Order: sequence, then structure tokens, then C-alpha cells
Amino acid sequence: LRPPTAYALVAYSWKLRGAMFTFILCVMMIPGIVTSIGMYQFMYRIHLTNNLLSLILPAVYAPSVVFFFRQFMLASLPLELLDSARIDGSKEFYTFNHIAMPIMKPAMATQGIFTFVYTWNNLFMPSILLTKDNMKTMPIMVAMLKGDIYKREHGAIYLGLTLTVLPLFIVYFSL
Repeated sequence: LRPPTAYALVAYSWKLRGAMFTFILCVMMIPGIVTSIGMYQFMYRIHLTNNLLSLILPAVYAPSVVFFFRQFMLASLPLELLDSARIDGSKEFYTFNHIAMPIMKPAMATQGIFTFVYTWNNLFMPSILLTKDNMKTMPIMVAMLKGDIYKREHGAIYLGLTLTVLPLFIVYFSL
């Protein structure tokens, strides 16, 4: 949903385009911790607490990703190319999928890495939304390994950190 939104902000001239971009910037400036109570109440009402979908769905609609895609398209997507495709009779869906999306591949890979790293390392929202022990994420498990003041298992902590970093390396090198 993010690349089509950014494409609409770049490729089309419509009346509320500036207002929509301003709204996206305003939503982007609200810290996530401010909306955490409302997010918990919303996830509780739709029965998604103790469910991993409660961590995935908010990451899908990130306004910062729309901002990044828009800025990337402004710099790398020539509007003349889109105009020439329209003149040649290309439909908008075909133009988006076969002209804009291939140009967007580096930005999508970059945002894929950023979104995965942010979601994987998130400690605050999973600790609120996931209360069952079998639903804990890796960063929560590593934080629980800390122990008390007098005794720390450094070997277990380092092993947990190593296991936490491995998926990040796999995603980074595959993208």
C-alpha cells in the first residue's frame, strides 16, 4: 500500500495532494509511545492481543515509508516517462507495475531492511501486546536474561544476542 500512495503523490496532480502529504508528515511526527495506550485498546477490542498480527499490521501502514518512497520517486522517476507511457496508450495499472515499480526496487529493498530491523528490534509494543510466555519475541527474551543485580549469565545473554542478530544478517544480505 505504500508504493501506490507515494506514486499517487508524485505522478498525479490533484487538488488535495499537498494537504495529503502534510497530513502524512503530521502523522509521522507523532511518537509511537504517545499512541501506545490507544493501540493497546484497539488491539484488545479486535482480539489481537497475544497475536503476532498485532505487531505486523501497524508496520504495514508506516507514514515514514510513504515519505521515503515519495522522496525517492521525486528524485529518480522522470514524469516524462510516465507521460510518454500514457501517450502510447498504457493503462495506469500497467504503467505503475511495469515502469514505476522496477525503478522503485532499490527503495523497496532499503525499506524492507529498515522495516524488518525496526520491527524485529522493537521491545516496547511487544512487551505490552504479548503477555503469554510462548509469544515473547527475541528482544524480550534477551531482556529477561538479564537476571538480578548479583548474578548475570553473560554466556546466555551473548548467545541470545547472537541468535537475535542472525535473522537480521539473513534479511540484510538477501535484500
